[in-house]
Amino acid sequence: MDSGERSVIGVLNRDHRRIAGLLQKLCAVRDAGERRRLAEEMTGELIRHAEAEDLFLYPVVRAIVLDRGADGTLETNAHEQINRLLAELAQIEASSCRFDVLITKLICAVRNEVRHEEVEVFPWLACCAGEQTLIAIGDQVQAFQDTRP
Repeated sequence: MDSGERSVIGVLNRDHRRIAGLLQKLCAVRDAGERRRLAEEMTGELIRHAEAEDLFLYPVVRAIVLDRGADGTLETNAHEQINRLLAELAQIEASSCRFDVLITKLICAVRNEVRHEEVEVFPWLACCAGEQTLIAIGDQVQAFQDTRP
């Protein structure tokens, strides 16, 4: 694996593609049992991804921002909104109309968060953090995710 693939940006971008694929499959499937299985798999991926970002990515982003004299607060509303939607989705029958509504809301929330990270956070981080830092964080994220169910 080259350094770009090992960097935190490469690792998290792979997560984004995997999550997008699961969301796409979830929209295409009509069987309630398969929808529930895909929803549970996607939930696990989203939770693992968000935890890794909160533990490894955002502390480094905050440190760089503070070091540069800027406001160190980062928006966490997106993860909170996604977690609320996932919690509600877990309680709804996969064959119900409400399930479809929640999936649509989840897709919008995930797309917005991915766009924010890939358009704003990642390019900024690539400019401000050294390659070794990006690889070290990527290795931490990958190791963390490999130990999570």
